[in-house]
Amino acid sequence: MTTNTVTIELPLTVYNKLQRLADQEQTQPIDILVRLVESIEPTSRDEQEQEDPVFELIGAYHSQQPLIDGIPVSEYPDLYLAAAAIGEQTVHHAFYSPH
Repeated sequence: MTTNTVTIELPLTVYNKLQRLADQEQTQPIDILVRLVESIEPTSRDEQEQEDPVFELIGAYHSQQPLIDGIPVSEYPDLYLAAAAIGEQTVHHAFYSPH
C-alpha cells in the first residue's frame, strides 16, 4: 500500500478522545481515522455512477422524443412539458402555421 505523510492539527480535546479510543481498541489513532474515512466513501462504483433523475426529463440528456415543429427542447422546454401533460393529441404548438 502506498502511503503519504499528512500532518493534521486537532484541538487537544479531540486528539485526547481519539487517543483514548485508540488505546481502548489497542490500535493507533491513524487506524481509527482510516476506518472513519473508508466508512464514508461509497462502497461500490454503482453508487458513484448512479444517474441523476433529472436526466429522465424529456430532452435533458438524450431522448427519443421527436421535435415539435423542429423546435429543440432546450429552446422551449415548456412546449414539451405541455405536450407531455396533454398527451398524444399534441402535434403542433400555438405558433405553428402550415405553409
